[in-house]
Amino acid sequence: DPSAHGKGEDADELARRLAEEKARLQMEKDEAARRAQAEKDEAARKAQAERDEATRKAKAEKDEAARKAQAERDEVARKAQAERDEAARRAQAERDEAARKAREKQEEAARRAQIKRDEAPRKAREEHEEATRRAEAERDEAAMRAQTEREEAARKAREKQEEAARRAQAEQDEAARKAREEQEEAARRAKAERDEAARKAREEQEEAARRAKAERDEAARKAREEQEEAARRTKAERDEAARKAREEQDEAARRAKAERDEAARKAREEKEEAARRAKAKQDEAARKAREEKEEAARKAKAKQDEAARKAREEQDEAARRAKAKQDEAARKAREEQDEAARRAKAKQDEAARKAREEQDEAARRAKAKQDEAARKAREEQDEAARRVQAEKDEAARKAQAERDEAARRAQAEKDEADRRAQTERDEAARRAQAEKDEAARKAKAESEAAERMAAMAAGNGGSSLGEGNEGDGMGKNGKGENGTMGDGLEDGKHGKGDGLDLDGSGGDGSGEKRKKRVRVGDLIPNNIIDSGVHFLNGLSDTAANVGESAEMSCKLSSEDSTGLWYKDGKK
Repeated sequence: DPSAHGKGEDADELARRLAEEKARLQMEKDEAARRAQAEKDEAARKAQAERDEATRKAKAEKDEAARKAQAERDEVARKAQAERDEAARRAQAERDEAARKAREKQEEAARRAQIKRDEAPRKAREEHEEATRRAEAERDEAAMRAQTEREEAARKAREKQEEAARRAQAEQDEAARKAREEQEEAARRAKAERDEAARKAREEQEEAARRAKAERDEAARKAREEQEEAARRTKAERDEAARKAREEQDEAARRAKAERDEAARKAREEKEEAARRAKAKQDEAARKAREEKEEAARKAKAKQDEAARKAREEQDEAARRAKAKQDEAARKAREEQDEAARRAKAKQDEAARKAREEQDEAARRAKAKQDEAARKAREEQDEAARRVQAEKDEAARKAQAERDEAARRAQAEKDEADRRAQTERDEAARRAQAEKDEAARKAKAESEAAERMAAMAAGNGGSSLGEGNEGDGMGKNGKGENGTMGDGLEDGKHGKGDGLDLDGSGGDGSGEKRKKRVRVGDLIPNNIIDSGVHFLNGLSDTAANVGESAEMSCKLSSEDSTGLWYKDGKK
């Protein structure tokens, strides 16, 4: 029957279209399930990545905090060491400055004392210069020798002081160098211990991180295996559901084809009625097929949803367990890291404390050595200064004794010279007086002889007896101006003369023009010799302490004289 054949082809086409619709629906369901699984996997991956990033950031923050804390501790230790070094340097500088000032004060005091000791003899020499002129060479020689000895003693003392200061400085430098070496060695050991502790801490942290990462990887691997197993079970269930759906569809199609064949047969047998019934049956079968297909699709969708829900729940549970394991592993890792950091911190603090104690001990020993060296240097300087002062005082005492002895010898020589000069003057005056008396006697004799001769030659050119103008002067081997015979007689020209002179000039005339008489020797011998005011006892060396008063004295030959005291060139 051609119509029945056409109806059978329509049923096949309808069954084919139903099968294609089922296949399309199944593909859409599979695609939706795949997308949901992909989204779920992506969400789980993102969550895992976020957890890993949070863990990494927390670890980085913790490492950064530990590094900053270590840097701060190192900076604090460095500042403390720098402060200790600065304090030691300042103390050393203060000790050096104090020693330098003490040396300068000692040198200034010695210089002033030397100036005073030198000034007093210089003034004494200036005041005694006229009295000690002949002893000047000996005094200068003695002073020069004393000055040379003082300079030599001062030079030796300075050399000793410089040598002592140099040795003290060398010992201080050596002590400071050893202290620095010990500090550097302690710092190096401390740094090595800190580096070793940090290295061990880093190794422990890396080991903990490695274990944590291994545990995270193991947990992630287990979670992935569980997810894959869940996905595999879900896929198996989906495949089983799809297979059952296909079997049901095939069964439905088979039953539909049997019904179609039966309907075709009945239709061929019953023609129009069969065709109508077949059409009704086909419609009913299509409706049922659609209902079955929809029911199968609904059941498959429900199964898929249930499987997806179970898979999601299993994945969530697996992710939760993995997260819990990861959190537990991270917590253990953090605890291990914190414990390792705490142990490393304790070791570092202990090492730093030991290093600080060693540095403090080294600085204390260096300080003690420096103080001991400075004390020895000060004692040596004081001893050298004391020896130099003693040598200076001894040299000054010897110089003063030599000056006093030279002054005494000079005074004795002066007194002896004055005595001899006085004796010579007395002898010269005596001889001059004797010669004068002899000359007067001879003049008188000659005058008498001349008077006799004048009396004999009266009127020859005037009188030579000195009667002109009341002059009666007599000279020796002289010639009167108005007389013709001048054998020892002289006429006074204008005045009246009454004295005798050895050179025949007349004397003491009271006339208008008188000649000054020149005496030889004193009329009365001067036996009193005034040597002037001089020192009987000069200044002597006096021991005195710096800052305290001292008494100095000297004795003059005259009790009525007033002396002036000078200090640094001032009254």
